[in-house]
Amino acid sequence: MPVKRTSIPADVTILKSHMFLVNEYLADGSFDKVKASLVVDGRDQDAELFPNKSSPTVAIHSVFAVLALACQKSWHIVAKIDIKGAYVQSPMSGPPIPMKLDPRITRMAKEMYPEFNEFIWHDNCL
Repeated sequence: MPVKRTSIPADVTILKSHMFLVNEYLADGSFDKVKASLVVDGRDQDAELFPNKSSPTVAIHSVFAVLALACQKSWHIVAKIDIKGAYVQSPMSGPPIPMKLDPRITRMAKEMYPEFNEFIWHDNCL
């Protein structure tokens, strides 16, 4: 939900955002769609607010161990799978966290939702 910058208290940090785009293909190799993920860059966030920084992702040494094993054995087929719902949206608690969309994403959002125009800041960000 867009908000006017003047409604955000001066002592609140506005976090940057990033958008990741991935081309997805069908089993026959033909292009299917572009998948987008919009995420907040939490590096500027107060670390004391979130002491538990664990993430249920694979450990990199496990990935390298499997790749080393694949290189040593006679089987050389390694595959990647996409687990649907791996990024589960969890309910948040606490104060709202404002996020700033960069000018390119803001331009796309404004094209889709012209009513967002009143929320665009002087730096062309939403």
